[in-house]
Formats: sequence, structure tokens, C-alpha cells
Amino acid sequence: MEKSLGERAIDSLAGHVVVDAADFQIAEVTARLVRPVKVTGGLAANVKDAVIAYEARPIRQERWFPCVVDLRLVGKTLVFFRLDVGYRYTFDNFKSFGVETESEVERAPVESRGERELNER
Repeated sequence: MEKSLGERAIDSLAGHVVVDAADFQIAEVTARLVRPVKVTGGLAANVKDAVIAYEARPIRQERWFPCVVDLRLVGKTLVFFRLDVGYRYTFDNFKSFGVETESEVERAPVESRGERELNER
């Protein structure tokens, strides 16, 4: 089976992951493209270099949240056009809240065999 574009891109990355030893959470990821990734055989895009950085931290020592995601892509699109873009996403000012819910599940009434036969007709 042929790999998807996402699978080929992930397979083309090398880097490191830092895991928080106390919480077993991913705190940091840094990865770089080690071989080009082609889209539609290189006709749609040919990404020759990419750098990805991800940082997370615990908020109020409770839960880990992503704080920074950086992505930089270099290559060509549509064979001729230069691709050189960078994206930076930052997340902050997290809020937490609690929700309580209750639900009841009632058993469905059991049909007799005669009622079932009438309903099927």
C-alpha cells in the first residue's frame, strides 16, 4: 500500500523529543527534513528543507498545553515557483473550567413476539 503524504513527510524527518520525566509529557520536539518530500512527483511541490519546533508546558501544574509551534518550509511549488514560508503559532492565556453532567439511561420496553410480528408487517 502506498504511503500518504503525511506518512512520507513524517518518515523524512529526524530530530529529538524531550519528555518530562515527572509527567511523561512531550515538552519539546525539534525536527528537520533529511530528504526532500515531493507532492505529485514534484510537480505540485518539492519541499527540500523543513524545520519544525514544538514546545509545551504545564499550566498551573495541572495539564500540559502546546505553547509554541514553528514551521519553516523551503523548496518549490508548481515546478517553477519558490517556496520559502514560515509559520509561528503561539498559544497562551489558557483558562480552565469544570463541568458536571448527569444522565440516566432507561431500558427500552421489551416487545412480545406477537407485537414484533405485527410491527414487521
